[in-house]
Amino acid sequence: MGLSQEEKDFDRTTALAQYKEKFEPSKIQVIQYQGQDVGRLRVEKSSTSLYVGGIHLLPEFQGLGIGSSIFANLIEESKRAKVPITLEVFDVNSAFKFYSKLGFVQTGYNKEKRYKTLVYYPDYTSSTRQ
Repeated sequence: MGLSQEEKDFDRTTALAQYKEKFEPSKIQVIQYQGQDVGRLRVEKSSTSLYVGGIHLLPEFQGLGIGSSIFANLIEESKRAKVPITLEVFDVNSAFKFYSKLGFVQTGYNKEKRYKTLVYYPDYTSSTRQ
C-alpha cells in the first residue's frame, strides 16, 4: 500500500521543529509498562483544561491498551474537574481515529502547521462548547 498524498506532503523537518519549540523536559512523564520505559507523556493541567501536549509509545508497545488506559484516566480526571481535554494531532497521524473513538471532536485545523485541534468535553452538552 502506497503513501497518501497527505503523507507524501508531510514535512518531518517542520514537524520536528514545531515539536522542539514546545518541548519542556521538566513536564515530561515517562510511561512504564511491566517495569519498562515504553514512552512519554506531557499533560499540562489548569483550572480550565487538561492539555495533552504529547504522547508517544514505542511501536512495539502500541496496540496493547496502554494509551487507552492513560486516556481513560485522563477522561476520569476531566470529568471530576469538569474541564475539557485538548490536544493537537498532525493531520496524517492515524491516532485521530483513536481519539475520535474516545469521544474527542475536532474543533479546529491549522493548515500552515498541519494539525487538528481535538477536544473531549466531559458530560458533553451543547452548552459546554463555546
